[in-house]
Amino acid sequence: MALMQMARGLGVAKTALLVDQVLGTYRACRPEAIESYGQIEGVSIEGCADECGAATAYGLSPLTTIDRLSNYLDTMAGAPGARSVRRSLPLVADGLASPLEAQTYALAFCSRHTGSLGLPKPLVNHRVEVPIEARGCFGSAYIRPDFWWPEQRVALEVLGVRWHDGAQGITQTSMREKGYYAMGASCITITEREIRMLSSFEAAMAVLAKLLGVKLRPPTKAFEKMRGQLRTEVLDVRPAR
Repeated sequence: MALMQMARGLGVAKTALLVDQVLGTYRACRPEAIESYGQIEGVSIEGCADECGAATAYGLSPLTTIDRLSNYLDTMAGAPGARSVRRSLPLVADGLASPLEAQTYALAFCSRHTGSLGLPKPLVNHRVEVPIEARGCFGSAYIRPDFWWPEQRVALEVLGVRWHDGAQGITQTSMREKGYYAMGASCITITEREIRMLSSFEAAMAVLAKLLGVKLRPPTKAFEKMRGQLRTEVLDVRPAR
């Protein structure tokens, strides 16, 4: 009910980003709630960008799933906000672990009718067993790629500042790329800056499409308009001209 109330008046993409937090392992939290989140075992907090901004808590358990949410919306059809949440479901995924993952998913892996690129849907933060020869690179017997296509053995890792910045983050990212190679898989990475720049984002997605064995469809005028609207709402940026 709270989600439905919060969705009232929001656009489809903004609602989707809100729903992704309910389905995923992170939450935006106001400054006054940081202390409460910080007391939960295993949760880490990324601080506010400013005094009025929202911090992000990581490592939380999902509150529901798409299927359970969809069933609930069926029972609440006609209630205020139910239609808004329902319209956002084509842009959401279970198990996303960061705001950047949610933005990438909406922009790349959803229907072209929404303005997304329509690339094949990946597994999200799916557990992948690591062969012995690659464990030295990953430091673990299993990994959870941000996005994973098991048939093509392709991973996409979204490089947020929190986990990949600084000397340690750069080293870990480099070792993970070698690990994917050692296990006979391909991995490409994308940064927040690349996601926000249309030309860089679509260049990276063209490389991903090639690895997946698909082709990006050339944009029509109608698609360019929808893409611009989606990016504006997802990234808070003006449409590219």
